[in-house]
Amino acid sequence: MAKINWTDITREDVIKAIEIFYTENPEYPSSKSTFLIYNGQKLPAKHIRGMAYKVAYGEEISKNDFGGGMETVRFFERLGFEMFYTGK
Repeated sequence: MAKINWTDITREDVIKAIEIFYTENPEYPSSKSTFLIYNGQKLPAKHIRGMAYKVAYGEEISKNDFGGGMETVRFFERLGFEMFYTGK
């Protein structure tokens, strides 16, 4: 897995990714254990994280290029988001 720079992605990039997620309603693999809580809704955290990368850098990233789980939880918590993680 290549090292990816997540540090330049902002809270605003994530919110823009969430807005795109709501309007485009893209297909994505079902999330099993890691959810971003936004406006009271559980969103697929790893998918939103990948979308935020695209918002910030203008290019898509494969879900195979980065981890989910606690890595994704820490990413969103660093930006002040609430998370739901079952640890499975």
